[in-house]
Amino acid sequence: MRDETTVIDAIQQSVSEIKNRLVALPLKLNPEIEKLGNSLDTVRLLENKIIGIFIELSKMQLSPKTNSC
Repeated sequence: MRDETTVIDAIQQSVSEIKNRLVALPLKLNPEIEKLGNSLDTVRLLENKIIGIFIELSKMQLSPKTNSC
C-alpha cells in the first residue's frame, strides 16, 4: 500500500507542476503576445509553448518526495 501511495503522490505532484506552468502561460507570454501582429501568430506561440510543456511531461521520471525520519 505504501508504494501505491508513493506513486500516487508523485503523479499528483507532477500534474500539479504542469497545471501551474499552464496557468502561468498567459502572464508569462503577455509581453511576447503584445508584440505579435495577429491572432494566428499568438495561437502558434501558445501551441508551441504548450507542446513544449507536454514534451517535458512525457520525459519526466516520477520521483516522489522522500520523507526522512
